[in-house]
Amino acid sequence: MAKWGQGDPRWIVEERADATNVNNWHWTERDATGWSKSKLKEVLVGLVVEGEAGRCEISDLKHVEGEASCNSRKGKLIFFYEWNLRLSWREFTLGMILPTKAALGQELAAEQKPSGTTVQDSVSPQSLDIVGVKIPTVKILMREIFNSPAEELYSIFTTKEMVQKFSKCPAVIEAEKGGKLQMFDGCVSGEYAELVPSQRIVLKWRCRNWPEEHYATVALNFKDMAAQTELQLECKGVPVSNEDSTRQCWKKQYFEEIHILLQQSQDNLE
Repeated sequence: MAKWGQGDPRWIVEERADATNVNNWHWTERDATGWSKSKLKEVLVGLVVEGEAGRCEISDLKHVEGEASCNSRKGKLIFFYEWNLRLSWREFTLGMILPTKAALGQELAAEQKPSGTTVQDSVSPQSLDIVGVKIPTVKILMREIFNSPAEELYSIFTTKEMVQKFSKCPAVIEAEKGGKLQMFDGCVSGEYAELVPSQRIVLKWRCRNWPEEHYATVALNFKDMAAQTELQLECKGVPVSNEDSTRQCWKKQYFEEIHILLQQSQDNLE
């Protein structure tokens, strides 16, 4: 601290021959609006928030209005900002009923208005909350041995013609990540989330009579055993009230019908 009557030399800019603002001691301000708009889009678009309740991905920054500035005072950085943002996101849930009748994949808009003053190095975006009603769910584990090599069994779940043979109904089978799935006259629907040929399939999967917008995660793991294959099924997020019917669906409509299909193929070869 300077003595009484003596000013800090950094304050006396007018007495400096070069009038230099040493170490940004005096108040300086820079407009950061343009940079902030680009940074907000870079940080937010594509941001994915995942948890036990489900998955939410920000798909677009539809509207950006506001301003931001970067200031310096006595060597400290001070940020001022005020933004009106409108975002779009895609989501699906596990164990949650969303308060909407929108179809799967529909984009929902949300408006967020952050504003304030802070002294810090950076501003981090906050995650979006998913609002819904929690429902009780269970996990189903099943195992089944098929008289088929893993490659053939895998194709039965990923080839439209084979699916239609064992289900005895027209089907939509887009066996690629994000591809749609629809079987049994629409009683079962979803999409393929992961495919590892002859080894693993992961599905977003639901029955038509489940709560709207609610999906389970189904993992099918194929364990090759020479001429046979053990299929290990894990179905997470099944509504408690639908546990028995879901087990029966996989046992009767999938496993037993696939056994019949494989036996018919074997008989034709003989």
